[in-house]
Amino acid sequence: MSILKQLPDTEYAIMQIIWEMEIPTTTARVAAVAEPLKGWHYKTTQTLLRRLMKKGFLSSEKKDGDLYYTPMVTKDEYTKMETELFMEKIHGKSLKGFISTLYSDKKPSNADLAEIEEWFKNRKQP
Repeated sequence: MSILKQLPDTEYAIMQIIWEMEIPTTTARVAAVAEPLKGWHYKTTQTLLRRLMKKGFLSSEKKDGDLYYTPMVTKDEYTKMETELFMEKIHGKSLKGFISTLYSDKKPSNADLAEIEEWFKNRKQP
């Protein structure tokens, strides 16, 4: 999917449920997970699934009287988009600004620093 849009928390919760399920999945299966987790009724889940279809996050196919949903966006694709938006909006795309904020009240452990150093080392341009 080329242009992703940020999802409201309710729709994101449905996508999280779907990303963990065997695909394709039905409204009933999603609702069976959403109801105890979120307290949502079947109709609420149905409405959220329709919204996600309109936004291009899900496709559906009717089989044996049921709608089967398939995600059109992977969890990794969505996480990357959300992270990029966050970094741009909050930290002006500054990795240093992000790390400084994250560790403003505490010092990173030696293990954290070693892991970050290794990560940078592996990404340096030759």
